Amino acid sequence: ERTDTTLSGGRPAADHSFLANRALWDDYFLSGIAPQNTGTYTRSREQKAVATDFFKRDAYVKLPVARYLPDLRGQDPAKIISTYFSGTSPSDAATREIASLLRVDGLFNVNSTSVEAWKCLLGSLKNRPIVVRDDTGAETIDAADGSTPVSSLTPLKATIATGDADSKHASQWVGRRTLTDDEIDGLARAIVKEVRRRGPFLSLADFVNRRVGKDKDLARAGAIQSALDSTDTRINQAYNTSRSVPTATFSRFTFPEAEKGPMAFGSPGVVKQADILTPIAPVLSARSDSFIIRAYGESVDGNGKVIARAWCEATVERSAAFVDPTDAPERAYTTINSINRFYGRRFSIVAFRWLNPTEV
Repeated sequence: ERTDTTLSGGRPAADHSFLANRALWDDYFLSGIAPQNTGTYTRSREQKAVATDFFKRDAYVKLPVARYLPDLRGQDPAKIISTYFSGTSPSDAATREIASLLRVDGLFNVNSTSVEAWKCLLGSLKNRPIVVRDDTGAETIDAADGSTPVSSLTPLKATIATGDADSKHASQWVGRRTLTDDEIDGLARAIVKEVRRRGPFLSLADFVNRRVGKDKDLARAGAIQSALDSTDTRINQAYNTSRSVPTATFSRFTFPEAEKGPMAFGSPGVVKQADILTPIAPVLSARSDSFIIRAYGESVDGNGKVIARAWCEATVERSAAFVDPTDAPERAYTTINSINRFYGRRFSIVAFRWLNPTEV
């Protein structure tokens, strides 16, 4: 966060990217309940109307992140709106408490070490049409082409050549990138390797940020950026042949490894951590809230002989509500009662079944 270096006037030098990531990923929640009155929306709605439609569970009026769902816990939607809106403007309480009324359909734990799980997540945009812009600035929908589009600003229609192409070619500097199935597979494996090196991550910022410490590899970049830079994936291979800072210049820096990177970094052709994170950010978490629990029981006679066995499986889900509902979900830890400090959030059984012995 703070370095030993000082700027003019004695001001301490700060790692602004590190601090920005911590603020955005750990201290803020962006619900998407915002005014929809720009040209990108087919229907113009004020912020209060967006919230009203969402909490009424209108299946045809979702938030920009469609996997955000209302979690009212039996509360009247009209009462929620009146509580958090004064006229058409949201109250201060809304910014602090609105997250307690939302849940996510399928959060992904960044501590996962499953290559297949990461492949599913990273390739979730495969065959999805995207908005593109031609040379005149006109926007159209580009049909799916069997690949996975890389998130960036609204791109030109031309598709950039693969990471094996010559980085000096003009096609690498306009348009957009897409990823093949093999590139997704390589990236997933590289990310899992980084998760094993760095985890467990205690927060999303811990996952996104570089790891401050003596290990220069971990201190240089976050998990996904390090995976992209590794030899396990060829996504940016064409750009890694030319570096941003000459070797002779490295000695001027306290941490010269931090300056390593392709000269073309920031160009449309280079896939960056931010490009990978943008489409998946709303569904990421540093913990799991759903668990599968299996149990076994047996009955024995007086001689200790087993006369019956049973296996069962329950799927349990952690909710925002505390075990003791006296405390509202948004209450700070220091203000909740002793029961909730000890037991925490409420778990609910959402599925249960008896197992056949062959399933165990």
